[in-house]
Amino acid sequence: KVLKIIHLRLHLLYEEEFMMKYAVTRNREIIYVHQLNQFPELHGNLYCPICHQRVIVKCSKRQKYFFSHLKSCQSSENQPERRVVQESAMHHAGKEILKRALDLKNYSVKLEYYFAEINQRADVFVMERQTGWSSVLEFQYSKIPPGEIKRRTELYQTLVDQVVWFSCYETLKLDSQLNHTWHHTMTMYDANWGYYIPYLDLTDQTIGLIHSIPLIYQRNHYQLPKTIVNLSTGNGKTKGHLTSQGRRSNKAYATVLIGIKRDPTYRRSLVQLYQCGLSLDDLPRWVLTDSWECYFCWNPLWELVAWIQVYQAEDFSFDEMVGHLLSHPVISWGTSAFIEREWIVKETLHAVLDLLSKKSSSN
Repeated sequence: KVLKIIHLRLHLLYEEEFMMKYAVTRNREIIYVHQLNQFPELHGNLYCPICHQRVIVKCSKRQKYFFSHLKSCQSSENQPERRVVQESAMHHAGKEILKRALDLKNYSVKLEYYFAEINQRADVFVMERQTGWSSVLEFQYSKIPPGEIKRRTELYQTLVDQVVWFSCYETLKLDSQLNHTWHHTMTMYDANWGYYIPYLDLTDQTIGLIHSIPLIYQRNHYQLPKTIVNLSTGNGKTKGHLTSQGRRSNKAYATVLIGIKRDPTYRRSLVQLYQCGLSLDDLPRWVLTDSWECYFCWNPLWELVAWIQVYQAEDFSFDEMVGHLLSHPVISWGTSAFIEREWIVKETLHAVLDLLSKKSSSN
């Protein structure tokens, strides 16, 4: 019985020692439990000062009020099993580059900032001191699905003015394979930059953009401008180009025809095209021989051009073509986390029609 009393007293002392005696508002103002009578509107709108999760008021066995988490505290100190997975040295280096670029008197910069309202932790949270304008900067070193990036971005956008994702320059393969899943995922669009990918160069310790990415291009024969960006001013300076690697070569027309007809990958499409009254012989020769590719489309350009010609023969409108290309069982498209699929298809169709028109007029 004496041991039970001692155990109970120790439990009460432990409970009182580790009670959360105060919480914080969204503006990081400290509020003690006894102050809630003065600010009843804060009930349900207070957060843990450590992990920033929402907290509620509870009463101890000694009739003392305290704040408590709705769920277990998410801080690494109080919840060892929930510690943030050890980040790679590369990821940490990227965040430090962003911090140094903005750690000026005009900005408040915080790493690993936790947003309790959406239960997300941003790599870098930036706020302009005078205006209150805010931004989240994410450095994505590992590759994750575009849907996850889009989900996180939309949640951030409910709380901040701007969200920007950066890729790691060292992991981009834009010089050897422009059409790539990760490139699609991280591609954004701007009227000034065109299609572009923001990046961090961990070797040179710089922040930049690879921009003016073409929707239609010739393999091993393209250049992409690289612009170094000053985050604090928004200004950029183009420093060289990322040039495609590999020898440019055009294959003989007959060789290409035989290769396509023997490839089982294209059998289904060739049969459907034939049923629509079109064969490979009806396509312009340059489409097959000049190594043309499409940035967002996984199919070879000749296949996309073939279906466009079918639609033109059936007198489809532009919007009807877009609808058919979006739902086509054979034509497949890459996915961007930042650009809608319909926009991608429309702009690609414009680019293909322009190229066909130029080639036709030159001949």
